[in-house]
Amino acid sequence: MSGILDSKSRVLDVILTNEGRRQISRADLKIEYVSFTDGSTFYQTNTYDDSLNESTRIYLESRNLPQDQITFESDDTGLLKPFNNDKNIKVINGTILTGSNANLTPLTGTQFSSTSESLLASSYDNFTKLQIIGTKDSLFEDDGFATNVSSVQFDISKTGPINLVNSNSQIDKSIANFSLTAAESLFQDVRLSKLRNFMYLPPKIKGSGKNLGSYAPLGSNGTSNKLTPEMLELEFKKLSDIGMRRIVNFEPTSKVNNLMCQLFEIENGSMKKLDVIDYGTYNLGGAIKQVFFAGKIYIDANNNQTFVHLFTLLFG
Repeated sequence: MSGILDSKSRVLDVILTNEGRRQISRADLKIEYVSFTDGSTFYQTNTYDDSLNESTRIYLESRNLPQDQITFESDDTGLLKPFNNDKNIKVINGTILTGSNANLTPLTGTQFSSTSESLLASSYDNFTKLQIIGTKDSLFEDDGFATNVSSVQFDISKTGPINLVNSNSQIDKSIANFSLTAAESLFQDVRLSKLRNFMYLPPKIKGSGKNLGSYAPLGSNGTSNKLTPEMLELEFKKLSDIGMRRIVNFEPTSKVNNLMCQLFEIENGSMKKLDVIDYGTYNLGGAIKQVFFAGKIYIDANNNQTFVHLFTLLFG
């Protein structure tokens, strides 16, 4: 139910959406961005002062709308949670369902593939319906967004990107016999080494500033606990040399390049949202770059969370 606001007072009406209530109940609500919309008002001019007096209008309080949700949420295993959309597509635990609430059946095959694309497109539809107020760039005539390629494909085999057939490398052999339990857990993962909560912090003697002892870092075979920009650039060069790097240009785009990106895995009638680690930004040779690691988080036999890295996104 909506109430009528006092038209003679300046009112900032703020409510939590259903998704916000769900997140706050789990103690994981994190507000990072704010947007403004004029979707609930209208513009009308008159012959005297170019606009009608808005104090005579009746305004209703804010309310929950389907388009309030534009980002897909997932559980700890990556399976998608229900998502509000006007296409009446139901998704529960990453499975797309059809039929009435009393008789839901999962979609499979080509029907699942086409419906999953419609479900993902509903995120953009909800964003458009928000009618967010933006600033038109006076220097760029084209304020649209497009990429120079419509798809990117990588061919993975036993001979590439890592040659598991003729390689004598112990690293390659360990990858061929990959064990989740043997992989580094989150607190040892070098990709999180820039975050303060995951940094190697040796215990110190209170008041003296001296280390309590000589302790080797837990990650990276105990030799290093820091993933540096130079190490990243070397990795990118190696991937480029073996043809496992793709470059996508945004043509056109805005001057600021504010992007929202969601990554999904769609297979076997199920949709999962990939986990992303934000490595952060760095500056090498005057070029500012930002790196994201995409992958999945699994629970190993020791009940530790382990991040399995699938690919890297480099913006710059």
